[in-house]
Amino acid sequence: MAADFLNALSLSADERAKLESFGARTPMALLSIRRASPEAFDRHIGIERAAIIAHELELLLSDDERKRLHAPLRPPGPMGARLEPPPAPKPWR
Repeated sequence: MAADFLNALSLSADERAKLESFGARTPMALLSIRRASPEAFDRHIGIERAAIIAHELELLLSDDERKRLHAPLRPPGPMGARLEPPPAPKPWR
């Protein structure tokens, strides 16, 4: 499934196919993939183009998303997973 946000980027057909292969549905998701493994992402796309594409993706983010993207990562949990705080319990009816 093609991600519509990719239409807003200046991409070659090869770059678009590579980005689509990640399966990201939003610019934030794609930037998070890059943030999780920047060296591998940049090698896969091309170092110079990856930086340009990342900049174009950031322009598509809301202010809140941009803030979350640049916020420091939480420390890993005991098994190495980075977990968000658990959701608040739902009230009993």
